[in-house]
Amino acid sequence: MALLDKPKLISISAGRKYQSFRRALRRGVTALTGFSASVPDQISIAPTDLRTPDTQIVQEFYQGRYVLAGHTVFTEGKSPFSIEHASTAWMRELHRFGWLRHFSASKEGLAINNAQATLNDWLEGLSMRHETVAWDIEIASERLIYWLCHSDILVTGVNHEYYRMLMRALGAHVRFLKRHAPTAPSGMQQLLSYLALSYASICHSNQLNSLKFAREKLSSELDWQILTDGGHISRNPQAIVKLLALLLPFKQACVAVGVEPPAGVITAIERMLPALRFFRLGDGNLARFNGGGVTESDLLVTLLRYDEMRGEPIQYAPKSGYQRMTLGSGIVILDVGDAPKGELSSEAHAGCLAFEFSQGQSCILINCGTPSIIEDDAVAVWRSTAAHNASVLNETSSCRFENRSDSPGKINGQILTPKLGVETERNEIGHAVQITSAHVGYNRDFGVRHQRTLTLEENGTKLSGNDWFTAPDKGDLRYAIKDKVKIHFHLHPDIHVANELPEENAFILVAGNSEQWKFSCKEAKPSSEESIFFSHLSGTRKTTQITLSFEAGKVPEVSWVLEKI
Repeated sequence: MALLDKPKLISISAGRKYQSFRRALRRGVTALTGFSASVPDQISIAPTDLRTPDTQIVQEFYQGRYVLAGHTVFTEGKSPFSIEHASTAWMRELHRFGWLRHFSASKEGLAINNAQATLNDWLEGLSMRHETVAWDIEIASERLIYWLCHSDILVTGVNHEYYRMLMRALGAHVRFLKRHAPTAPSGMQQLLSYLALSYASICHSNQLNSLKFAREKLSSELDWQILTDGGHISRNPQAIVKLLALLLPFKQACVAVGVEPPAGVITAIERMLPALRFFRLGDGNLARFNGGGVTESDLLVTLLRYDEMRGEPIQYAPKSGYQRMTLGSGIVILDVGDAPKGELSSEAHAGCLAFEFSQGQSCILINCGTPSIIEDDAVAVWRSTAAHNASVLNETSSCRFENRSDSPGKINGQILTPKLGVETERNEIGHAVQITSAHVGYNRDFGVRHQRTLTLEENGTKLSGNDWFTAPDKGDLRYAIKDKVKIHFHLHPDIHVANELPEENAFILVAGNSEQWKFSCKEAKPSSEESIFFSHLSGTRKTTQITLSFEAGKVPEVSWVLEKI
């Protein structure tokens, strides 16, 4: 780690200690003052769960086969909550209770009994151990929401003792979140905690007024976290899907019980629905930037049905820091924003000036994305610049990471250099769309400015690029003779390198629909290398990348073309 980064690291460490002290102090004060929540008498409404159920999963649960977070655990007749050696990701999904939707959809008495028995295991065995995965604030928030959304099957035909135990558990969740929400990490975790409390205020028969503050805090958090162009402050497109899937049912529940939805909720929904279309590529998936990974296609289609405008998406999201080029059936989405700051950057990527490109229903160039299941982020290579369709200088990412692991050079923690000095200009020239952007993320370490121009033309079937490396003042790189550049172009797993044309510095690519593309570069010889796609539905998959390698001092500018043939 560079010496100049140490003050920033000290500041981050001090901030964490301060937040830890605040959380401990608040827990102590609220315990002494008896700060609590009343036990609800009953649940007045069960909001809709918009996620698609799969009743086949119910049959697997019957057999003791729990497939969660990409892992399979056989319980062999035991309670799933008694399993000791399961992965953290599996445990998080189990305690989240999002799988209740499969039981709700089954409509069978056996499914209802099984869901109730599993919940009873949780209530009796692990309910108050706050040090466990179960009481991670994000998990606890979503569990409360899912319990309320599927409360109809959880209370059907139950005895009084079970019913009261469930009501007490709901009250305990409210008490826990009231204590921890004000000091929760900024961003999604704090927003989810206030959203869960807002759900409780609507669904619990006797907490509408006592939890009014939660609805007000939810509204103010949404005003801050949802940008004016509809993006989330984390710059993760997938955050929009997650929030809309919870906010839309909450809004409907408010209307159903005669409560006016918070103004911030209505405004946030109106902003985020068009943003979904902005980030959507030709194959229906969202672009993979800053934590974005696998798109839940069924859920995305469901959410888009709520968009009454259904017009053409905007072409520039300045607050979120993204540009979109659309021509014919060609779509390019380009990252032209600074990294988020502080805690909000813990999952952000060093992908400035990276892009994704689709033509028709085929994605051609994609970033490596983020795994849907992360067991250990100590070596989060998917956050590096090399995991994006971007330029890497001296095998170094354009942002520097905190590195909270013991090994040097790892990519994890917060981003230490959020400001990249991004400049961007958009032009429409005849029947072409052109964007020129630049950043100085490599200025401090190497004294290099990177500028990229992308041009989409010929009805979206030709994408031309120009990458230019200069001194910060746009002068010549007189002292950059040893600076090595590697430009990455990651291919979608459905795209294959069919043939190399050495005399033309070109590769022929074949898409899954048998369409052929040609990638060529005059100034540098392209190479074919292995790559990894982290965001495939079936899990991590091998794919291919094309790279251009050269020395910036000798070849300060390269032009490349990707065109359908």
